[in-house]
Amino acid sequence: MWGILQDKVYKTCMTDLDDLKHHIRTEWTKLDRAVIAASVHQWRRRLSGCVKAGGGHFERFLSASLYFSKRGAY
Repeated sequence: MWGILQDKVYKTCMTDLDDLKHHIRTEWTKLDRAVIAASVHQWRRRLSGCVKAGGGHFERFLSASLYFSKRGAY
């Protein structure tokens, strides 16, 4: 998410911190909600893997099968 926002924000030169904050807020409001939803979904997947790994290395828990339960998709 930050990568997309960063690309948009830094297309313009900022003069100070307030200008940077303004550009971040402006570009955030322009983001497609589908992009935000996909980012949140990815974050949830990674958080679930981290919890399953007890806070350790969790990449091995990021397979698609982890995110499906008897009740359906996560």
